[in-house]
Amino acid sequence: MTTSENTTVIPTSSPPPSIGPTIIHSSTYCINIKLTHENYLLWKAQIVSFLKGHHLFGFVDGSHPPPPSVVNNLSNPDHHTWVLQDQLIISTINASLSDSILTQVLNCNTSHEVWHTLETMFSAQSSAHIMQTKFQLATLKKRSDSITTYFNKATALASTLGAVGYPLPSSDFVTYLLAGLGSDLNP
Repeated sequence: MTTSENTTVIPTSSPPPSIGPTIIHSSTYCINIKLTHENYLLWKAQIVSFLKGHHLFGFVDGSHPPPPSVVNNLSNPDHHTWVLQDQLIISTINASLSDSILTQVLNCNTSHEVWHTLETMFSAQSSAHIMQTKFQLATLKKRSDSITTYFNKATALASTLGAVGYPLPSSDFVTYLLAGLGSDLNP
């Protein structure tokens, strides 16, 4: 430790360069949706963008597997670093799960196992939710709503589709909007 008249400098050790970005500090601010049985697609959209933004999605999708634990009969420090980062990812994902969902992944040892378990649990529900949202948009009618309220409802449904990876082309959105106007479309 060095000291000058008004400043104290405390030397710190920096992490090895192979350790990726740490996500513990920022995850609670960026992931504000807890996964429940009703909101998988919205949760997934949020967690995927968070992990991709930190260059960590390869851990969960399996494209960044662990390096060998032993190289040339010696413990591999890259494996240790990978395990530490993977545990931070598991911690981040677990913190974003409701209690009832968390119990389903407690025995998972890697973030890839957690991800695969969640994908398996929710895959059928996701398809059904997408179809339901598309149906709601296709059958949405203005009726007595103001044009602003009607437009906001349609936009919310289209945004939901976009948030879960199924963006609606603008031409399709306009078609849905016009179809829902009914007799209000005629002068």
